[in-house]
Amino acid sequence: MQLPVSYRSLLRVRGLPRLMGATLLGRTAGQMLTVAVVLFVLQRFHSATLAGVTVFAYTFPGVVVSPVAGALLDRLGRVSLIRLDYWVAAIAVALIENIQREKLNPLEEARALQRLITEFRLTHAQAAEAV
Repeated sequence: MQLPVSYRSLLRVRGLPRLMGATLLGRTAGQMLTVAVVLFVLQRFHSATLAGVTVFAYTFPGVVVSPVAGALLDRLGRVSLIRLDYWVAAIAVALIENIQREKLNPLEEARALQRLITEFRLTHAQAAEAV
């Protein structure tokens, strides 16, 4: 017996509604981060051009790496790599936000920069570009 092909039958697949909800939340968060980056750059530097360049720099690496990431997802398992991706993004955003705070004393800034360099294995130049 074949089930009728409809969205209702699709939503009856075990776990799919939960997956769709999680995907919706993840994509919403990603888009809000892009909006937050634009607003931050506009407020800080008052330049729409720089905001556009920042969004390009923020999204372009994902476009370039997508074919490799797809192959890794197929070979190593989607759930674990997606979870790792979200954790790395959350840590990076938190560290960059911490460094960008206005009233950070030099020791706090040095600790945050060192943590950024250590956790993501960056060179000093790469860390400077990130912040």
